[in-house]
Amino acid sequence: MSSGLHKYIALLPAKFFYFKYLLFLTLLPIFQIFSQTPVSLYNNISGRVNYTVIGGTLRQQANPNSCTVKRSSTSRLTVPPGGIVSAAYLYWAGSYQSSPDYRVRLNNTVINATRTFTVSFNNSGTLLPFFSGFADVTSFVISVGNGNYTFDSLTVNTGSPHCDVQAVVAGWAMVVVYQRAAEIKRSINIYDGFDYFRGSTITFNPGNFYVPSNQVEGRLTHITWEGDVENSASLNGFAENLYFNGSVLTDATNPINNQFNSASSELGLTNTYGVDIDSYTLNSYLSPGDTSAVSSYSSGGDLVLLNCEVISVSDTSTADVSILKTHSGGASLTAGSITTFTLSVTNNGPDTTGTITVIDSLPVGASLISINAPGWSIDSSAKPKYIFQHVGNHPPGVSISNINITVSLNHENYPKLYNTAHIYSSLFDRRPWNNTSTDSINILSPLFDQSTKSLNDLNGNNINPGDTLSYTIKIKNTGNYSAPNVNVVDTLPSGVIIVPGSLSPAGTINGNIITFNPIATIANNDSTSVIYRVIVDSSIIGGMQAINRAHIRSLTIDMFVTASFTPQNIPDMILLKISEGSRFKPNDTITYRINYANNSSTTLSTGTEIIDTLPTNTSYIAGSASAAGTWDPAPAPKGRIVWNLGNIPGLTQNDLSYKVVIDNSVPPGTILTNTVHLFNLQGSSLFATIYDTTYTGATASLSANPIAIAAGDSVTFTLTDADLNILASTIESYTFLTISSKGEIENLIYTETNVNSGVFISGIGTVFGAARGIDNDYLYSLSPGDTIFATYLDTLTASGDSSRIQASVEIVAVDFSTSSKSYIDLNGGIAIPTDTISYTIVVRNTAVVLAKTVTVTDTIPPSLSVVPGSITGGGILSGNLISFAPFSLGPNDSITFTFSAIIDTTVIDNSAILNSASINGGGASEIVSASFTVSNKPVITMIKNVSAPIVSIGDTVEYLITFTNIGTGIATNVVLTDTIPQYTVYIPQSVILNGFAKTDQSDGDEAECDGIIIHVALQHNLRPGAGGVLKYRVRIQ
Repeated sequence: MSSGLHKYIALLPAKFFYFKYLLFLTLLPIFQIFSQTPVSLYNNISGRVNYTVIGGTLRQQANPNSCTVKRSSTSRLTVPPGGIVSAAYLYWAGSYQSSPDYRVRLNNTVINATRTFTVSFNNSGTLLPFFSGFADVTSFVISVGNGNYTFDSLTVNTGSPHCDVQAVVAGWAMVVVYQRAAEIKRSINIYDGFDYFRGSTITFNPGNFYVPSNQVEGRLTHITWEGDVENSASLNGFAENLYFNGSVLTDATNPINNQFNSASSELGLTNTYGVDIDSYTLNSYLSPGDTSAVSSYSSGGDLVLLNCEVISVSDTSTADVSILKTHSGGASLTAGSITTFTLSVTNNGPDTTGTITVIDSLPVGASLISINAPGWSIDSSAKPKYIFQHVGNHPPGVSISNINITVSLNHENYPKLYNTAHIYSSLFDRRPWNNTSTDSINILSPLFDQSTKSLNDLNGNNINPGDTLSYTIKIKNTGNYSAPNVNVVDTLPSGVIIVPGSLSPAGTINGNIITFNPIATIANNDSTSVIYRVIVDSSIIGGMQAINRAHIRSLTIDMFVTASFTPQNIPDMILLKISEGSRFKPNDTITYRINYANNSSTTLSTGTEIIDTLPTNTSYIAGSASAAGTWDPAPAPKGRIVWNLGNIPGLTQNDLSYKVVIDNSVPPGTILTNTVHLFNLQGSSLFATIYDTTYTGATASLSANPIAIAAGDSVTFTLTDADLNILASTIESYTFLTISSKGEIENLIYTETNVNSGVFISGIGTVFGAARGIDNDYLYSLSPGDTIFATYLDTLTASGDSSRIQASVEIVAVDFSTSSKSYIDLNGGIAIPTDTISYTIVVRNTAVVLAKTVTVTDTIPPSLSVVPGSITGGGILSGNLISFAPFSLGPNDSITFTFSAIIDTTVIDNSAILNSASINGGGASEIVSASFTVSNKPVITMIKNVSAPIVSIGDTVEYLITFTNIGTGIATNVVLTDTIPQYTVYIPQSVILNGFAKTDQSDGDEAECDGIIIHVALQHNLRPGAGGVLKYRVRIQ
């Protein structure tokens, strides 16, 4: 730690300025206590200045008789004529047993320490505690002036354990800095602390100066305690010397290897027992342009306590420019308020500086209204960063106009807005800590970040047209200020209609926008709700998400809350087609009629379109399409009719029609196939097909039932001919020829149903086969899309003409193509080991025929384990195969199976798990699959904390880094690195990993540090959930 108290004094030729800078003043006690405090910069005084140090010892004798002390010690202060005391600092130190003495007297005036220090040296298991006190006695010395100063009333321990080892300390010193016109420009830096060294060294880097090229001068004075003329042998490789920039400082009073010898060259005394106040000229060890140096205090067998180092260096021109930022309106302001930031700029000297630059970056919570800065140029090209410059010469103490920035505050920096300004000038500034000023404003504002919007379907289940939805907007004020005049504006999505009178509180409706009457006030930590209801309109499009957003506004807050739903709005559409007439011949006109209907009670069919493709061997009769049907001749071979019907309300049906003429060249028995297609935006897709056969006047008719069959089905052909064997008195049989599109021939024997009935019926079975089957086995081998043709030549008509009539049946495949397989991770989020996956298999038959003996099997991947009892639909698990019992599935029917499985822990990260099910039946097969990717990798998180969020120069702080593997996999070869923060010095050997101290060397103990970067390579793996703690300490420069 350090004192937390820093001062800077800039001196002018004509007068001097005195500054006292207290950091964190409101947190300081009457005095501060420090334990083993490293030396750091306490104060800087620049200008035409110099210094002197007085002091003495209260011990009466040298070792070995070090245990007798006297009541007082006197030393004479001599400030040269014309000198004005700028600062006087009193230090004292002593050995103590239980209570340090921080109350002494100087010239009979009681002095209380304002900064206190302690340190204990472990002497082979026996602790030797020492203390030091500090007091700023500037005012006292100014009033007393030159002369003798008597120090007394210091109580120290003169008994055991200190007396046992000749370690009694009782001494004092006073550093006096004065300003004098005859002096050269100097920068005087006072470093202090309280630390020991024995068989070791203390090294630090004094700085805060700049050696000019035209004058190189320097002086160093140290205040140390407990140094003795004996005990100066080397220890641990260290000798007793003071090094500056690598050179030993020595003089007649302080020989090499006996620097701390109870003699004080600054006082001209050789009997200051336990006290060393020595001064050295540094001219030979400095060079022009130097800005820092290295001081090293080293001791072998002698225990020495370092309390203070004063270093004076010739200086260039300097200017201490400072800035102070304040604002109007008080410490706390409401969002929406207007305030003015005032930036006050001062040159505290000691020299005149040139152009002064101020930089102020407005935070997002402040919006610029205006700037009033007389005499300042303004660069706003990088706004909200504003750069101000005041050109010309600026002598010390001369007033510079303020910069006034007026802003409007909003809630964006809630709960506190910080605004920082920076200042610099062309000269060296030895007081950088006042180059920045931060002003803070407590922002009073409501917050609605926990407000929500929800909806409830009052009809339950899925949301459908006609349902009533109740919306609730809960407005919760989590801010630190009441929310006045709260406005709620809600924009309804398309497809819903507000229920009149349902707004609570009341409001206005303008189109699809609801504006609720303003809510007067919502107190902080309070809430209220607004409610309204809507009805889902039939025009809403099913499957498309309807998003509803509402704005909540108060003061500068404008946030929105959202609720959404996805309606189930697929209309129940019907499509039928017929042809008017029968026994069509070439050049006949066929009227096709299409009947469509929306059988839903409320669901609107949107974007409805019907397309009818003309049969081959026909031609469209222009203008015959009803209801604005459009003839499109482009699609081969005969074009199509298109009806764009738009929206079709529920419970609506209608008819369409058009006419074609059969081509003259059509041979008898030609089948005219005509298909119409209906579809809409909701996803409906329906087909209707009609088959007509051309004739040439024959009296017989031939039909197939059904006209579409699947594998394993049979088709029945019915032949009716009133002229056939009409005079016969017995039941007749007739050999009937059928042929498939593959060329397979089956000669069927038709038998008359009754005597002279003229009606013959015969059936034929089918199987699916890629190749043509055996002729005359009464069984066709067919593939989907093949056709069976039955042909009958009528040569016995009453009129004597002859005609060939034909019937056909199409082979249709069972269609499982719309079947699906899906999954849900019941644990939510991404899939990781041990998650439970729920699979759903939906088998759909979209064909027009029955699917018989359908089987479903599912092969479970090796990385999954089926959850016992989770299989539905009669499935049985054997090994890694689930088999479901065979079943039949009707046209446009479906069946669903489910089961659950757990992801194994051995799955490799980023593995894709593919699970497929096989569907077979009715000659068709389909594979449905579901796939997901498993995340099984480590995720390392780190949290870094510091032992003290507010620190002072010289403080020791500890950084604590907590690291944890929050992922799902083992982390290997984990390496942690941390760069020592700027303006700090790493404390050697302070790394602690998981409670065990580590060395700084690269010696296999996982950690190493070169003073700049800490490198830790863990020697163990981090399993999920495992972690550790890394600690180290630094000192604030």
